[in-house]
Amino acid sequence: MLAVRLHGNRDLRVDEMPEPDSVGQGQVRVLPQWCGICGTDLHEYAHGPLYTPADQLPQVIGHEFSAVIAEAGAGVRDFRPGDRVAVLPHVFCGTCYYCLRGRQGLCSSLRLTGVTWPWGGLAEQAVVPASQVVRLPDEVSFEQAAVLEPLATVVHGVERSGLRPGDSVLITGGGPIAARTARRGRRRGQPDFRLRAATRTTGSC
Repeated sequence: MLAVRLHGNRDLRVDEMPEPDSVGQGQVRVLPQWCGICGTDLHEYAHGPLYTPADQLPQVIGHEFSAVIAEAGAGVRDFRPGDRVAVLPHVFCGTCYYCLRGRQGLCSSLRLTGVTWPWGGLAEQAVVPASQVVRLPDEVSFEQAAVLEPLATVVHGVERSGLRPGDSVLITGGGPIAARTARRGRRRGQPDFRLRAATRTTGSC
């Protein structure tokens, strides 16, 4: 199968590689449909490897993607071949201190699809834990589902902020997450939401 793999600093290739040879207990084989390119991917390419261990290269990249279930492993009861899904990036243990408290992003053995997990979304196939996939409603497209994870990051941040109409907020950065945060803030009942970009900085870092 074809896959986009990081081989080293500024060394990204479209490779022919073997398909996954097995689907483990609690896992699913998926056929990626749409995959986003995250800032993390750009940093890994331009300045890395950073999060991806050098001894793990080449690494299939892509951790924001939608897919179709091709095969369900033993013990998987909630999904079947043909299901349309979004694939979330965190591969967590489910048993450590943080996982048991719903803080899977802090898992003591956390791995990330397309970064530190063997498979990623920029490939014809991938194998991921069934706990990572979310079934899509019919009205959600594969393209929309590919940005589900960054959108969830935005919604989570805005909801936790306690933002109310009339509040002043500072959004740092001008990338996709910042733009979505501004849009979400406006939809959170702030009719006079005005966005101004900083034209200069003061002080030093």
